[in-house]
Amino acid sequence: MQPNLQDVLNAGIGLIRASEEAVGQAVANAQKTFEDLKNKGASDFSDSAIKAREALASALRVTGAQG
Repeated sequence: MQPNLQDVLNAGIGLIRASEEAVGQAVANAQKTFEDLKNKGASDFSDSAIKAREALASALRVTGAQG
């Protein structure tokens, strides 16, 4: 009976480690995707992008918030 309990414990430890690795990879992927999107948006100088930035800047001035 004891080897079965040890196997279950080891499987649980393995699951925890695998989950930690998966979460770490998901966070890294999300950060990279955010950076890619941010850079793509920053390089957009279309009229709509400029107007959106101006609207945000204006809203932040009115509320006293900083972006």
